[in-house]
Amino acid sequence: MINKAVSLGCRILLILMIFTGLAFSKTKITTRAKDSAGTTSSAFTAPVGDLANPGCGPSGGSATPFSSSASVAGSALGRDEDGGIIENILHLQAPSQLALLIAQILIGVVGMTFGVGIGLLLVRRKGKTNSGKAYVTVNGVKITTRQFNKLVTNAISEGVKDTPELRQAITNDLVLREAVSQDLKKTGVLDKADSALKVEVARQSAMLDLWFAQYFKAHPLTDTDVRTEYEKQVAVSKDPNNTQEYQLSQIVVASEDEGMEIITQLNEGVAFETLAKEKSLDKDSGVQGGLLGWAVPSQITAPIDEAVISMALGQVTQPIQTKVGWHIVKVNNIKPLAVPDFEQVKLGIAQKMAEEKRQQAVAELMSSVKVVKVETKKEKVNRKKEQ
Repeated sequence: MINKAVSLGCRILLILMIFTGLAFSKTKITTRAKDSAGTTSSAFTAPVGDLANPGCGPSGGSATPFSSSASVAGSALGRDEDGGIIENILHLQAPSQLALLIAQILIGVVGMTFGVGIGLLLVRRKGKTNSGKAYVTVNGVKITTRQFNKLVTNAISEGVKDTPELRQAITNDLVLREAVSQDLKKTGVLDKADSALKVEVARQSAMLDLWFAQYFKAHPLTDTDVRTEYEKQVAVSKDPNNTQEYQLSQIVVASEDEGMEIITQLNEGVAFETLAKEKSLDKDSGVQGGLLGWAVPSQITAPIDEAVISMALGQVTQPIQTKVGWHIVKVNNIKPLAVPDFEQVKLGIAQKMAEEKRQQAVAELMSSVKVVKVETKKEKVNRKKEQ
């Protein structure tokens, strides 16, 4: 870093010395000029301000060691001799030569200091953008050990075990992200019209993840919470109606007539999964062909729960109305309820509870958010017509 700064300082010094030479070469120097009182004076009538401030600030018209009032008077009365910088320096009297030497030294010191300062600033600023010891490089661009260690620490803090496989996975992810970033810049994809929007959406998604992480930090999901939920489910399993589990699929439509049309198509041989993907209003289950998973009757929305108890394997219900629409439900499988050990199901329970907490967090936030839909011109026109 220091070497680069000094190098830049030397370059600035060289430039200043060249400009100094050019300035002196255009200077008028008067020697042994007699004034009206008979005294000898040495006048330096070059633009002293420009030389005294080599790029370090404005040159005001204040007096300097080279522009005393006596020198100006001598210049006005004495004989001018034009020449190059070497010739003019040789013509100077000793005091003027000493003053010029001091000026050159000052110029060098100021130039070197200014250059080194700028060099250090630029090198330090560049270093901040990519500081730290290299962990790996991707096409010459380094990924720092600090970045890697931070991701490992974050993963461990979230409960992931520190293993060689984890570290390799993090390494692979960092390398891929850097390679993709470089390729995007090379191919110019980021310059396309919709790319900025996609990057912004990704940024907001990252912010959403951070927001949820902060929420879970303030409202942690503990092992005790998970075990309590498990014990509730064990208690539910003792209900006589819950002696069996049912694997169900569903199609949700808006009206009973649509539901009856679904039944007609099923009777004609159209696959349940196909109709669920095409027709179901429940998109989460629809994309999976209507599959809901396993449940005991007490976990099923009424009045579907009562219908399921009396259904045989493979049977499909008539349309059943709930608050969200009309449901056509199919029983895919039935098995006796076996209460698993806590260790077998705790992860699944924790995931379900975490999702519920996420929904709760969103509900709490949106309850205090004011959202106003801005009408388009077309919407305004339509509204006025309806009025």
